[in-house]
Amino acid sequence: MKNRPATVKKHFLILFTVIAGTTVGVFSVFLTGAMAPVISKSFPFTDTNLGIVVTIFFLSGAVFSAFFGRLADKKGGLIIMIAGISTCAVCLCAIAVLVHSWQELAVFLGLCGIANSAIQPAANHLLANTIPSKRQGTAFAIKQSAIPVTTLLAGLAVPSIALTIGWRWAFGVAGLVALVIAGITALAKKLYSFSHPSRMDPTDINQVGKTGQRGKHLLNKLPLWILALGAAFGAGAGVSLGTFIVRSCVAIHISTAQAGLVSATGSMVCLISRMGNGILADRRKGKHLTVVAMMLGGSCVGYILLATRISWLVIPAVAVAFGAGWGWNGLFNFAVVTSHQDIPGLATGITQTGVLIGSAAGPLIFGLVTTDTSYQTAWLVAAGFALIASASIMIGRLLLKHVSAQ
Repeated sequence: MKNRPATVKKHFLILFTVIAGTTVGVFSVFLTGAMAPVISKSFPFTDTNLGIVVTIFFLSGAVFSAFFGRLADKKGGLIIMIAGISTCAVCLCAIAVLVHSWQELAVFLGLCGIANSAIQPAANHLLANTIPSKRQGTAFAIKQSAIPVTTLLAGLAVPSIALTIGWRWAFGVAGLVALVIAGITALAKKLYSFSHPSRMDPTDINQVGKTGQRGKHLLNKLPLWILALGAAFGAGAGVSLGTFIVRSCVAIHISTAQAGLVSATGSMVCLISRMGNGILADRRKGKHLTVVAMMLGGSCVGYILLATRISWLVIPAVAVAFGAGWGWNGLFNFAVVTSHQDIPGLATGITQTGVLIGSAAGPLIFGLVTTDTSYQTAWLVAAGFALIASASIMIGRLLLKHVSAQ
């Protein structure tokens, strides 16, 4: 009991590091989206340019996600997080000082995307190997809840910084904050290096390699790639929802201010959903992927309601779509880590590849559909994405059970 306060402090420090690191990893792309109207006053930066740089951010990360996940399992999550956060910090500062065209912005966002692909699986690895198993569901929920908060911070930066002293200052301040977070992460590594409560030392690759289960998973990556496919379609629908909900509302004659409130309401529902799912996961034994699949399937109702273009159905539609269709991420990562406790970095690195590809391709497809047809058709396409995601998650779960039974 004497060591309990120290252990709690370490867990709090690790959790803070993970939340802050996750926020830094995605902040550049959300800040760019929020700052786009202001940036366009400094150099040509159209909606098409914005779409390109955002796609580059996610796709560049998708290429390296599995690699960094494997590296996190080999070297330890904190080392990879320090490198990723530091890279984001440098790129944010560089954007503030050096960028004078959308092409230059695309280069630095691409580097941020690669850094984010290192931070995410490394953070998952860190939670899996430091937080007690009975609290990991909540821990993963808190981690994923950092992303909706990121969009809120990016939005607040517009009136508080961009419209007062300039958009470059917003990126510069973000970069300096990221440097501080990198320092805190380095401190956490120093404080935590002498004590590791996991079943084995994740930095000892020889010891990890001796576990039969790890070899089994490495020989059977198909379930993980099927889960990644489901995550891709689920993320494609979810990111499209967050990207286009305001414009969709305006298209049915809801005022811009009210549409913004609708979007904010959806974000809050998403946040509550992610947290609630994590807390319930800690009290439930298994079947986490089944819950994820049910949520994705249920989200189709929200997308279909949005397709009706009936204004009074927007709020319930958004509540269902955001709560079920974009509230599954933390539970999904927790489920993947739970079923791959010996290789959490690699496992979530593979599934994160799907999330990143879906995040890049989903809004692009949605936007093309709206341009060629209508929002009604696009929301029905999103519903189709969610159905495919639900089916893929269930297939991946069945394949995982088959592998475990061998």
